[in-house]
Amino acid sequence: MDPLEDFRISLNIHIVFSTRNQEPIIAEHVRQGIWDLMGDIAREQRIKVLGIGGTLDHVHLLLGLAPTISVEDTVQVLKKSSAAWARETFPATPGFAWQEGYAAFSVSEENVRALTRLLNKQADYHRHTTFRQEYIALLKEHHVSYDRDDLWT
Repeated sequence: MDPLEDFRISLNIHIVFSTRNQEPIIAEHVRQGIWDLMGDIAREQRIKVLGIGGTLDHVHLLLGLAPTISVEDTVQVLKKSSAAWARETFPATPGFAWQEGYAAFSVSEENVRALTRLLNKQADYHRHTTFRQEYIALLKEHHVSYDRDDLWT
């Protein structure tokens, strides 16, 4: 059953956040476990998982939110649970943590498929573009104001 079926809504949100200080610590063998855990947690919250992707230093989530949980609550639950799991499961990453903030953007139904393809090709995309470049480009594309000095704290 579709977790949003009862609500008759479409609240597709693209969420992006990095590891603390954009540390490249999400190794391939850790990555899939974190993505799977985030997907499981989201589904437990009645959130539809449309896509998850990322690289060594960040994650993108494309989620269909239910009206019962805010974007902020969603992000905090996903960050807290996945960081704890990574520290416990992979003792070589005892300081694993996510950045304090995040970015979130609404996504129309027409753009879900294209964004999902992009999330699946993050490794290719980041051969030529850093996370910081991508993050700033997303903020600009969505007309989100920001202070460059405060972005990375």
